[in-house]
Amino acid sequence: MVDNKEKNTIIKTVDENGKRLELVILTPGHKILQDAQMVYNVELTSMIKQSVSGGDKLLSRQQLEQHLGELGIWTEKDAKQFLRLQLELRESELKLKQGGIKISEAKTIALGMKSKRALLLILYGRRSQFDAITMESIADNRKFKFLITKCVVMSKDNMPFFMNIEDYELRQNETSAVDAVTILAGQIYGYDKQMESNLTENKWLQQFNFADKQGRLINENNRLIDTNGNLVNGDGRFVDKEGNLVDNLGRPVDENGDFVVSETKPFTDDSGKPLKIETKKRTTVRSKGKKQKQK
Repeated sequence: MVDNKEKNTIIKTVDENGKRLELVILTPGHKILQDAQMVYNVELTSMIKQSVSGGDKLLSRQQLEQHLGELGIWTEKDAKQFLRLQLELRESELKLKQGGIKISEAKTIALGMKSKRALLLILYGRRSQFDAITMESIADNRKFKFLITKCVVMSKDNMPFFMNIEDYELRQNETSAVDAVTILAGQIYGYDKQMESNLTENKWLQQFNFADKQGRLINENNRLIDTNGNLVNGDGRFVDKEGNLVDNLGRPVDENGDFVVSETKPFTDDSGKPLKIETKKRTTVRSKGKKQKQK
């Protein structure tokens, strides 16, 4: 039976044949979370033993950290910069919460937060792209797959939608599996589709009409702009007041970024006389060594 329905999520999706399907994503209880942690521990222990006994050499997160530092990919300097940006963001959040400063100063703080958060993502991406190969990450992935088999059930009879981890791995690309996993991942790891708009700086910018509901910067005429106040379209391309594509200096360009001019004037020689461009006909030279057809 499904209990605590108010904590569960019902999703409507389709099965592998395109037929309508209703699934329930259960909120994992204490027992399921304990079992999932056991799956993690067993998987991690197995990989450690395998690595020690001469099998596939897998790295721990600590070993990966050291290895990336030796290669200059993720150094102590990067780690300190990452921490510094996080601390600066927290201080900026506090200033926006407290208020009592000029609106122009607050806007500068909010825009600075957006820039710092973008840099954080770049740094995090550089580091996290290697994390998937660590023993801890592989074990955590196994743990999550276990939770999928326990928390995704059929709405009509409350039976597990996946028989076991292997069954999920075979069907993980099905629409229903993707939909269910997306919801469960949000519950387990705290992912929120509205996370971007819920950021402190974006909420502040929206509150004072410096950004739209999607968190995109706008001017006093509700036109999209970049952080420097330049007009842009929905794709982030520079545009003029009429919405035509331009470069960063306001010169007309086409979709490919090539300059658009109303007229191409003729080139001149050194005396200023216009040059006439003649199109030469290309001639095809046939090989003299071509064999004659035999009679």
